[in-house]
Amino acid sequence: MAIQARRRAAARNRLPRTRRRTITPVRPRRAPAVVVAGNIYCDMIFSGLPAVPALNEETRTDRFVMTVGGGAFITSAGLVRLGVPAAARAYVGRDALGAIQLAALRRARVITSQVVRHPKLGAGVTVAFSTATDRGFVTYAGCTADSARLLQVRDLAALRRTHHVHFAGMPAPFGQRLVLLEMLATAHVTTSLDIGWNPERYREPGFREVLRRVTIFLPSWRDAQWLTQRTTPEDAVQALGEIVPVPVIKLGAEGAIGLDGGRPVRAPVPAVTPVDTTGAGDAFNAGFLWAYLRGEPIRQCLLAGNVCGALSTRAVGGSEAFPTLPELRRTLKRFEPLAPVETLVVSR
Repeated sequence: MAIQARRRAAARNRLPRTRRRTITPVRPRRAPAVVVAGNIYCDMIFSGLPAVPALNEETRTDRFVMTVGGGAFITSAGLVRLGVPAAARAYVGRDALGAIQLAALRRARVITSQVVRHPKLGAGVTVAFSTATDRGFVTYAGCTADSARLLQVRDLAALRRTHHVHFAGMPAPFGQRLVLLEMLATAHVTTSLDIGWNPERYREPGFREVLRRVTIFLPSWRDAQWLTQRTTPEDAVQALGEIVPVPVIKLGAEGAIGLDGGRPVRAPVPAVTPVDTTGAGDAFNAGFLWAYLRGEPIRQCLLAGNVCGALSTRAVGGSEAFPTLPELRRTLKRFEPLAPVETLVVSR
């Protein structure tokens, strides 16, 4: 009888099944090692064209894909694939294309805590057309036109908690960007910048002051030639070395050039049959930063960037064929040991 009484008392005190709940421990949010600030686009890519289309002409191709691109996506997704926790700091559209962008970031395991759905504007869209060796773009800015709002000094707590900030473009006004870069330097956060082809914006005098405050500058040869007014990559990289601590010029199929101890130095490029070169420069940035943040010599950083940039051209878009970390390591081993620095230094 006593046992039955205890069972009836326990049943009265037991919570109904519908009221039971399991408490899941809250996992701490990952802190990104790198934040990539820039733009995210929906890329509509026509590749394999026999020639760049001319006005009043129609060029046909059987290769088309729509993918998510832009420097903020390709570089952050590449870093994550190489094992570096990375966050994107960008707007995505409030429309259906914005939902596609956000889903792509999450599939790539990019940290999205600094990604914002724009309250009014739709996604930026780029139509890209490429041959095996050249490319062109038509872009609708959409929400990317407001990207400067995400670099307000008052909102920089998240940036100061990271190790490195990569700027995939630098929106004006440059006076505010100078304050931002000085605050990051004070917090011991290194920075890098890839400008893209935008001579009207970078003609402003304040842009030179921006360059003096970044750690790494990663222009293409076309950008570097325009900025320095030099006729050779060797002269251009040395001219940039007078402004920025770590200048790197991307040379496409010829690789990249940087400075090692004040002297121009190159690294080899793996042989690849390119399918589409869209986003290769952003892929290079991810590989270079992966090596740089590991403390590798500049030659090795250039080589890692060359490998990632070259392998990314095996498929349409800048991220689909980006190498995994094991693939990058295997490819790097084919070039090890690198030639002595004297054979890599470009003679002048």
